[in-house]
Order: sequence, then C-alpha cells, then structure tokens
Amino acid sequence: MYVVFDNVTMRARDLEASRRFYALAAAPAALVLEAADEPTQRLHIAFAVPGRAAVDAWWRALVDAGYTSDGEPGPRQYNETYYGAFVLDPDGNSVEAVHHAGSGPSGIDHLWLRTSDLSAARALFADVRGVAVRRETPERLTFGFDDRVGSFSFVPGEPATRNVRLGAVWV
Repeated sequence: MYVVFDNVTMRARDLEASRRFYALAAAPAALVLEAADEPTQRLHIAFAVPGRAAVDAWWRALVDAGYTSDGEPGPRQYNETYYGAFVLDPDGNSVEAVHHAGSGPSGIDHLWLRTSDLSAARALFADVRGVAVRRETPERLTFGFDDRVGSFSFVPGEPATRNVRLGAVWV
C-alpha cells in the first residue's frame, strides 16, 4: 500500500462527524482518527487517486454532501502533471485528492504542516530511520522516504500545525 507513514493520527473535536467526512473522502487505513477537545489544526493532507476523473468525482461528492470547497479541481503549479481538488474537514483542515505522475494508486500522497521554526522541524525527524531531507529552502523543508514515495513538508507560518502524529512523532 502507498502511504507516507504507517499511520498519521489526527485528533477530531467531533469524532463521528470526522469519521463520516473521512469515509466519504475515501481516507486510507493509514489515517487514524481520535476524539479530542483540541483537534488537529492547520494540517494539509492529500490522498492519491487513480486519475483526474477520480479527483473531480471526489470533490463533487464532498461538496454535494455539504462540505466546504477549498479549491476546485484543476491543474496546480507544482508540476505539469499535478491535478488536485481541496475541501475542508469538520475541523477546518485542508484535505486534497490528487493525481500526478509520481503519485501512487491510493493512500496518503503528502502532508503540509506549518511551523514557526523550520530548524526545529528538521530536528524532529533527523534520526527517524527511512526519512531524509529532500528539499530545504527558507520557504519549505520537505522530507521524503527511502522508497522515494510520498513526502511531508513544513512551511513557515503562524499559528503552527498542531495535534497530529506522523508515525511516532507528535507535531
């Protein structure tokens, strides 16, 4: 299976509402939800889908179910084959369906997290086996995996992403 981590844990203020959303969003089993008074905030999570038509259908199903669009389906500037659509989950996190030349058939394609300190984010994952820095600029720190599938990036911003666990690391 194509996953960024063996699991990504998100906290949800209303667990049942989040379960309904993520079931409709076809979230992979690697996404774990747990109830919490303080939900995950300011996370971007993208799920790989098998093609552009799947991106369109995913977005339409969620918007028709009453969820807020965060970006209609279409090409994005990340690369010439990148095609994605965005909606907000019940706690306001950005969720994307994406297809591009490097994406797998399903699973978590990538994560984006905000941080006030890129060097601290770098230190969090410095000793995590199988994880390596793939790109580092003042605007973004991107980690990848030994299998070269999937990524997660930290970008400067306040307030920071919080209450999400990537594998064994809480952010």
